[in-house]
Amino acid sequence: MADIEDNKIWKYSIRNDGTLAGKTFFAPKGSDGMTIDHKGNVYLTSGKAWVYSP
Repeated sequence: MADIEDNKIWKYSIRNDGTLAGKTFFAPKGSDGMTIDHKGNVYLTSGKAWVYSP
């Protein structure tokens, strides 16, 4: 989840009922778009693109 104002990305676990748990800091970037590929790479965009590998 992107917090653009605080310039941070957070990750969560998704429970079986769809709720989120376990908020953990992920990256020191704001992002106006993101995706993940089948290998687990996370792509963040905001003027540039950053790629985080598992």
